[in-house]
Amino acid sequence: MFFRDLDTEKAILIYANSHVEAGEALIRFGRYAEGLRQFQQAESISPEMRSQITQILAGYGLR
Repeated sequence: MFFRDLDTEKAILIYANSHVEAGEALIRFGRYAEGLRQFQQAESISPEMRSQITQILAGYGLR
């Protein structure tokens, strides 16, 4: 049985968030495919980030 403590959970969220930030920066620079890959990685690490990613993409007129 695997148990995640609060520090581990927080570290996972920080790691996923770094992918979100990288994805947004890449999209801002016009590197859409790479940015979307970063978002996919973030979502695979932490599925609860989906709504944040959706909002960011909507802000850039993307899905």
